[in-house]
Amino acid sequence: MPVYTQTDVLSVWRTYLDGLVWQRGSLDATANLAFLRAASLGVSESLALDEVTRRCIDAGDRPRAAKLAHQLRSAYAHAGNGTLSSGEFNYSISVQAKWPDTDFAAIDEIVRTGFGLVDMSEASPVRFSDGESHAEEIIDVLFPNDCAAGIDPLLCVGWG
Repeated sequence: MPVYTQTDVLSVWRTYLDGLVWQRGSLDATANLAFLRAASLGVSESLALDEVTRRCIDAGDRPRAAKLAHQLRSAYAHAGNGTLSSGEFNYSISVQAKWPDTDFAAIDEIVRTGFGLVDMSEASPVRFSDGESHAEEIIDVLFPNDCAAGIDPLLCVGWG
């Protein structure tokens, strides 16, 4: 069996990356493939994250650091049987906790004794009395955009 140096591994991985589609609309799938291949080859997590981030930016996207880090953790956990223990990342992937059973008695109590619509309206510190839609202002308060802090929310709305 041949022995590969770290330089050989990086060359193989970068050649693989060159063959992937790095364009908007397919970057999620491409990043996942890139991270899975990096994990299987033993490329360091920090190098993989830096390279994939750079390629996403070169493709004209503003990747969310948290999303790419999650994809990286998932890929390395999958390739490493559930645990990341090297590099700057040190995460353990576990099964997501199950939602608790519905407590219908508690729901009934809250509905009968809790706040109603008028109560919530009266308690609101913000009031609009001009009859206009202020959805944009409200959305900006609820989901602030702070690129310096790495907060760049994506809000999807549909009619149904």
